[in-house]
Amino acid sequence: MKASLRIRIALADVSLVLQPPQYSSIRNILPAQLTELLEVGEQVEVRLRIGTSELWARISPWA
Repeated sequence: MKASLRIRIALADVSLVLQPPQYSSIRNILPAQLTELLEVGEQVEVRLRIGTSELWARISPWA
């Protein structure tokens, strides 16, 4: 049985990097492909593909 699952990850808990983080406190790493980027007011929404799943994240431009 497959079911959709929606989770919420706090803005402060998301970091996007172009290279594997070194000398960082980042521990949970999900290699992903950026598939969409939308500006929403002062924030940015990104859609990431992780395997066959998608993750939407709303981040600050500073992130």
